[in-house]
Amino acid sequence: MYTYDDLWEKTVKDLKVICKKYGIIGYSHKTKQEIVDLIHDFQSGDKEKETTPTANMNEIQGIEGNFSSRLTNPKNSIGNRHTTTVQVSCGANTNRFNVVGRTLTEISKALKEILNISDFSTPLVNGKNREWDYVVKEKDVIEFLKPAGVKGI
Repeated sequence: MYTYDDLWEKTVKDLKVICKKYGIIGYSHKTKQEIVDLIHDFQSGDKEKETTPTANMNEIQGIEGNFSSRLTNPKNSIGNRHTTTVQVSCGANTNRFNVVGRTLTEISKALKEILNISDFSTPLVNGKNREWDYVVKEKDVIEFLKPAGVKGI
């Protein structure tokens, strides 16, 4: 057990070692004051801060929805390692991309070479025709349809 004063005399690096020892997580980007408070609260049995989403990421209280995310930044801090992705297709070419918040025009230009998207394609979002200025949202499924009977454009 450490007193509040004992904790203040330690370096941030030492405090982080103590957090690891106690199993306290979510401290890596906190200030010295916040880390000292986390350890002090943990020792005194105040579990309220310990169970906040930033303090204890191992306990998921619940999750619902229809989404997909990918581990795109494995070296980032917890909570910033995944990116929501959207399925984008053109013909037989399909993949998931981080395009939420982009317009269909931006997406078609960015993925033209990758998915072989024609300048004459028609954009569909969730199976419905959309204008090129449509902004993509989470859960959308995008498809660029090539004109029928035309090859290689």
